[in-house]
Amino acid sequence: MMSAGVRTTFAGLYNGGFESWDVVGWSVNNDTGIRAADSSARPAGVIRTLSSWGDNFDLNPTLLPVEGQRFLSLNTRVAGDFLGNDTYHTYVSQTVECALGDVLSGWAAFFNGDETPSDSAWVRIFDASGALVATPWQATSGSLPVALSGLSAPDWSTWQWSAPAAGAYLLQLGITTEGANNDASYGFFDGVNFQSNPVPEPGAMTFALLGGLALVVCRQRRGRC
Repeated sequence: MMSAGVRTTFAGLYNGGFESWDVVGWSVNNDTGIRAADSSARPAGVIRTLSSWGDNFDLNPTLLPVEGQRFLSLNTRVAGDFLGNDTYHTYVSQTVECALGDVLSGWAAFFNGDETPSDSAWVRIFDASGALVATPWQATSGSLPVALSGLSAPDWSTWQWSAPAAGAYLLQLGITTEGANNDASYGFFDGVNFQSNPVPEPGAMTFALLGGLALVVCRQRRGRC
């Protein structure tokens, strides 16, 4: 895995389907909390790729990849027993160079494992200055069912974002938890895709429009150009 401080940039997007059995091409962040029992530092989440998920909860059917053989799974730690009431983020990220109108898209799913709104999974996009510019997808925990057994796996949802200007954008796929971190929720991601779809600059659009109008006027006056 790559360290959290590395900003990886590709012409498109690398390993968006997580088919490599790990998160190669993505930078990794996993905040740590202090365990109440022994004051040890423990990661707040788990990052891995899977071919299916849900057997541990007797889900039927289980969650399967949208495409390919694997997908990304992030979950908050079970029985973290953290001190305080801090917020912890676990995510992977990748910097992508975009032209105006280029599109990032993908699939995401969330399994609610906490009866309070303490956990959330999300897709976030930041500009080159580090400012959050979009959250194309997000889901939050709460209202936990009395019995998890017998449930089906969560459904995949699509998300999409179009670059408002040319530049480098940081894409993050993550999960957040607050407090003691004792109940685990899960975020899943697959099929992250980059599509080059440049939008003509306003000046170019105006020039093309004026050229078309000139051609019409020319034909009306002379019968041809």
